[in-house]
Amino acid sequence: GCRAATRVSKPAEHSMKEMSQSWTRVLLVLVAACLSLPFLFQPFHIDDRIYLEIADRALEDPLFPYDYAPVFEGLVTQDAASHSHLPLTSYYLAIVKWVTGSQNEWVFHLAFLVFPLMLVLGFYDLARRYSSFPGAAAFLLIVTPGVLVLSHTLRTEVPLMAFWTVALSRFLRILDGPVRRRDFWICALSLVAAAFISLLGAALVLLLGALLVMKWLEAG
Repeated sequence: GCRAATRVSKPAEHSMKEMSQSWTRVLLVLVAACLSLPFLFQPFHIDDRIYLEIADRALEDPLFPYDYAPVFEGLVTQDAASHSHLPLTSYYLAIVKWVTGSQNEWVFHLAFLVFPLMLVLGFYDLARRYSSFPGAAAFLLIVTPGVLVLSHTLRTEVPLMAFWTVALSRFLRILDGPVRRRDFWICALSLVAAAFISLLGAALVLLLGALLVMKWLEAG
């Protein structure tokens, strides 16, 4: 009888744990959204203009989005080839502009809301491996001043962090097993996205490769 009760209680405990995690994710999404929604009508500022200019150019010539003469702090350059970020987020802005036909701030800020949501969910999955309070860790991340402020812009930092975190979380799942095809796809696409936002994103490939070698040496 005790063994049967144990066999029944374990699935029930697992189900309750999954439900708790699901509700934590929902709560984190709501918190992240509530922290961003008040800033939907925030005027474009800081470097937002640069990414919007590149998006406009991408709509004219998708293969050469940096081929225009930008003005930066009063200086005019021949092109934007020296821009330190790759154009994935600008392509995303170009798609948003092409689909909506809008120039309104709230349209683009709403489109960029997906990135802090990805970041908080990816970090929660990552924190579950190392913390007894992963929900609290993810909450502290999303209210960190740097993340909170940059979440309301069109800059690349939060999208890069989001794809980086999701890729790392899925890679660690793959190492743990059992391997699911969905995890491979999410990890691979997140790695590619991070690399096409910033060259710094490609460094994650090296870090994951080093982690893979360490796991292989431990197993050997």
